Amino acid sequence: MGLEYFISSVKDGNMDPRFGRVERSRKRFLRNAGIDNYVRMNAQNSDKIVTIGGDWHNIKGVECDVLFTKEKGLALECDPADCAVYIMFNPIYNILGLIHAGREGSFKDIIEKAVDHGAKLSGVGINNFVPDLQVIVSPAICFEHYRLDKLRLDNRVLRKWERYLYGELDLNRNNGFSNLVSSDGTKIMCNFLAYNRAVWNFMGIAVDNSNYVCTYESKDYFSHRRFSEQKEKGGIKFALWRVAGMIQKHKKEGRFMVAARMV
Repeated sequence: MGLEYFISSVKDGNMDPRFGRVERSRKRFLRNAGIDNYVRMNAQNSDKIVTIGGDWHNIKGVECDVLFTKEKGLALECDPADCAVYIMFNPIYNILGLIHAGREGSFKDIIEKAVDHGAKLSGVGINNFVPDLQVIVSPAICFEHYRLDKLRLDNRVLRKWERYLYGELDLNRNNGFSNLVSSDGTKIMCNFLAYNRAVWNFMGIAVDNSNYVCTYESKDYFSHRRFSEQKEKGGIKFALWRVAGMIQKHKKEGRFMVAARMV
């Protein structure tokens, strides 16, 4: 089998029902993609994995952060804003996975768990599953714009992540956890994309990043972080403009769609 995938943009409209009525925009985008049988991932920033099949049209979605299917023609879709979505396809074992991997999922080793699950579904070991694996990453936020005031991590997680957390940091270790705060009044920058890239590389898997662009910087994609900062800076003026419908489309809160299927 082969792979088809589709990534919407701001011009296609919001795809997440949490941020307004989306029936028209979703229906139009899915129709243009030729998709009439699909499963929507309702991402939870967890490491939950669900394998699914059958005839689905469920806009509420399945609560998880990894979806798998072995069914030809069944599309898997997720509606991110800044988190990375990885399309994972193995044409030898005819298996498709969709991984929602932002900061929280990456902290939970979601990529390693997804690859291991895919191998088990295929009935082979990871060493046999990995060589033919095709992985594509969606647009996502870059570390320069992914800034945090503080962070609390299990010490075991911190040891793996130290080189991917940037800034002048004060570290307070307590009962197996570390509390990180910026010591110079700036923010903590978290490079989850580089961490994930290192994980894929360690497994010998090349990631196709031809679709990658920073969602914060690109006005073609919704960005939760950009929206939140604009809202904070705009204050009451922002709220009034939003009510009046005077905010440009790319400044509204929303989500774009990443969908993939085997054909």
